[in-house]
Amino acid sequence: MTRTLVVDDDFRVGLHSDYVRRVQDFEVVGEAATVAEALAAVRTLHPDLLLLDIFLPDGSGLDILRRLSLLNGIVISGRDGASRCRCRKGPRSSCDRG
Repeated sequence: MTRTLVVDDDFRVGLHSDYVRRVQDFEVVGEAATVAEALAAVRTLHPDLLLLDIFLPDGSGLDILRRLSLLNGIVISGRDGASRCRCRKGPRSSCDRG
């Protein structure tokens, strides 16, 4: 089971969590709305994957990935012109834009 933390300040964050709950072998272990909340949640919940909004009130989803060297993350944004990217940290760090 892939333990997922959903990080988004939008009121529709529940939609992201509901979607993850419907994906086989994934579970939502928590939700956060800011960089600070996400970092605290990572320390207590130990997720395997972060589903991150890129624009947060106190920083960026990318800020979270930069601070955490061993987690995988998918960065999303609903804003016009913003790209989506999947980031993998660790020995084979990468960020693919799609």
